[in-house]
Amino acid sequence: MKKRNPDEQAELYIRYANIMLSDVGVKADKELVLQIIKKWPQVFGRTRFALFDDVLAALKPLKESKLILGLLTNATKDVISVHRELGLEPYLDFVVTSEEAGADKPKPEIFLKALEKAGAIASEAVHVGDQYDLDVVGARGVGISPILIDRYDLYPEVDDCPRIRSLTELAQYL
Repeated sequence: MKKRNPDEQAELYIRYANIMLSDVGVKADKELVLQIIKKWPQVFGRTRFALFDDVLAALKPLKESKLILGLLTNATKDVISVHRELGLEPYLDFVVTSEEAGADKPKPEIFLKALEKAGAIASEAVHVGDQYDLDVVGARGVGISPILIDRYDLYPEVDDCPRIRSLTELAQYL
């Protein structure tokens, strides 16, 4: 993000906000989205991350089974310190940011960079993500099998890939 000019940064934030809003059925014009974005710091302060209760419990047996595990994020490299703070580092073999890949999900470059870091081919890989348009479409676009984690039943219509409600359900697909 820091390498992008202010206009590019604004467009990215607007696009991200539109994705979030459209995922919950809200259509908003650019001006409304800009007003919402301007209010975020007042409402939320510094962004804080927390893991869902099932994350570490699910990652431990996956790591013990010798699977190669990675994190793909549209965030900047700053997320690397966040994953350490959250206790994810011992379970992950790699992290790929959109900044490093030169492209955001769902573009192929970020998924291809993950395959490269994993030393895997697409047909051997599975991508678990929580946004259909970014994660499922992006993974499938390079031949990776997608699994949609839909904790809040936001995608009840999805039937073209496995859809799980928690990571405890993941083992049945691996």
